[in-house]
Amino acid sequence: MPKRSRHKSTVTARRLAAVCVVAVVLAVSPPETAASDEEAVRGGAAVEMGYGQLGEDSFLNLRLKLGYTFELAQIGCDEDREPESCQTQLRLAAQAPLRLRVQDATPSEGTLLRRADWDEPGDYLRVIRTVEYGHPTETLHAKIGELGPVSLGHGTVVGDFYNVVTVDHYHLGVTGTVNTVYGGFEMLLDDVIAPSVVGGRAFVHPWSFVDTDSILSRVAVGATVVSDVNAPSKLAAADTTSGRTAVDDTYNPVVTEDQATGLLGVDLEVTLLDSEHVGVVPYADYVRHTSLGSGLHAGTFISVRPNESLEFLSKLEYRRVGENYLPDYVGPLYAIERYQFKGWGLNLPAPKVRAAASIDAGASHGFSGSITARMHRLFSVTATYADHQGPANQTVRFRASARPVETVQLGLFYHKQNFDEFSQVLDLDGALVVAESRVGIYGPVFALGTYGRMWRLADNGQYQTIDDWNVGLGASMGF
Repeated sequence: MPKRSRHKSTVTARRLAAVCVVAVVLAVSPPETAASDEEAVRGGAAVEMGYGQLGEDSFLNLRLKLGYTFELAQIGCDEDREPESCQTQLRLAAQAPLRLRVQDATPSEGTLLRRADWDEPGDYLRVIRTVEYGHPTETLHAKIGELGPVSLGHGTVVGDFYNVVTVDHYHLGVTGTVNTVYGGFEMLLDDVIAPSVVGGRAFVHPWSFVDTDSILSRVAVGATVVSDVNAPSKLAAADTTSGRTAVDDTYNPVVTEDQATGLLGVDLEVTLLDSEHVGVVPYADYVRHTSLGSGLHAGTFISVRPNESLEFLSKLEYRRVGENYLPDYVGPLYAIERYQFKGWGLNLPAPKVRAAASIDAGASHGFSGSITARMHRLFSVTATYADHQGPANQTVRFRASARPVETVQLGLFYHKQNFDEFSQVLDLDGALVVAESRVGIYGPVFALGTYGRMWRLADNGQYQTIDDWNVGLGASMGF
C-alpha cells in the first residue's frame, strides 16, 4: 500500500488552529444530518459543490441528494386517538458523493477519484443516505443508514455508538425500537454487509399485564445482549523488528486471531414521576462481560419542561467497575477501539477485548454525568463528562445544534476520551470532531462549511486523527 506522509505540529498550534477553523465554520456557514438533508427529506433534491482538504490531499467535493417523505399510518397507534394523529412518516434519502482529487500530495495516489472511498463492497452502499420509519418516541421506529449516536437502554453497554468514524470505511447499519405499554425491544446491527456489533435489549412492565393504569406498571425490567461476533484479539506485525502493525490494501489492520465476545446485562428502572413538567426515573444495571469482568451502574434521569418548547434533561450515574470490565464498552469510537484501544493505564494500544482482559487492578469507582438543554427549533446543547479511579480514563463529550434564524443552521460535535488531565481536553490528537453549517444566501442557494477531525489508519499501523474540511455552495429544490 502507498505510504502516507505524517505532519507534526505543536499542541498549542493545533488547539489554536482548531478553535479558529471551528469558529469560522460556525460563524459563516447546519450540521449535515440536521440541515443539509432537510429539503431532500421533505421531498426534493439538492446539489452541493465545494473545495476542501482531507489529510495531505485537496479535493473538489460534489454531492447530489434526493429524498422523499411518505405519510403512513402509525403502527400500534392508540385506537382512541383521532385518525389524523395516528400518522407517521417513511423518509427516504439517497446521495451521490464524489471526491475529485485536485492536489495529489506525496505520496502520490495517481487517481482522480479517491480510491479509499470505493475499494470495499460496503462503500457502494453510501448512496443510501437514510431509510427511516417513524420516530423514536413512537410505537415502532426503524432506521437504515449511517448510525449515531445509538444507545441501548441506559447506555451502559452500548452508549452513543457511531458506526462510521473513519474516512476510509463506510458502514450501512440498522437500528430499531418497539415501545408499548407492556414493554418493548431495541436492536442494533452495525453493518449489513460484514456485521461485527450485534445487540438488543428487551424490557417489560410486568404489572401492565394486570392493570396498565396502576402505579406498579411504572416498574420495568430489562435484559441486554450485545456481541462483537469477530472481535480482533491479535494483529499481524508488519515485520519482526519495528513492532508496527500490518495494514491491508483497504486500510484495515491485518487480524490474525479473533473471537466472539459478548456482554450480558439486566436492568431495573422505576418511573417515580412523570408529570407534564417533571420526570424522574432512577435505574440500576448489572453488566457481565462474558469470561471477563462485571460492573454495576446506578443512576437517575431527570427531565424538566417549563413549557412546551423548552426542556432540560440530566443523567447522573455511579459506576462500580470490576476487574477486567470496561464501562460503555461499545462507545463512540468502538469501530477503532476493537482494533486499538488506548487508556486505562495500558502501556501500548491493543485490541479492546485483550485490553479488558489485562486490566487487573481490582474494583474501582467512577461516575458519569450529562445535561441537555433544548428549545424547539432553536437550539439543543448536550455536555457529558465521565471519570473513574485510575489513569487515563476521563471522557468529555459535547454536542450542539442551533437555528438562530430560518436561513442559518449550525452544528458541533466533540468527543475526547482516555485522558488524565482536564487541560488535555482541547488536544485534538485522539479527538473526534465534526462542525457543520449552512447559511441561506438567496432563494434556493446556500453556503456550506464543514470541519472534521476523523480517524485514519496510518502507514505505521496506528490509528491517527486527521483534518477533513470543506467549504462551498449548494442549491435545493422541493417537489
